Amino acid sequence: MIVTVWTMVADCVEYVALTKNVYSAGLVTSCNTFMLNFGGIVAGLAVGGLLTLAGYTGTDMASSATINGIIWINAGIPGAAFLIACIVLKFYTVNNRILQELGANIGKQVVK
Repeated sequence: MIVTVWTMVADCVEYVALTKNVYSAGLVTSCNTFMLNFGGIVAGLAVGGLLTLAGYTGTDMASSATINGIIWINAGIPGAAFLIACIVLKFYTVNNRILQELGANIGKQVVK
């Protein structure tokens, strides 16, 4: 899914360059990289908190409830996040017609 995100970033930069005459690839890419790093921090904290809630201690034998919690952390939560991402992507308005227009107009105008 990360490939889709980076492709969408490039499409959005080109779309803004075409419609607003402003090329902001550096700003958009650096903001995206910052948010990916921030998301990694939040995800690490969340996983630690969820493992604690599931009852994982790392020293004792895991109970069945703890194992079920770990399974939900590894499968259930990412699956739900993927479904939410699919719903959000339904609202992504850059379609094939717009991409063809972008491709035809790239390099024809001077951007700020």
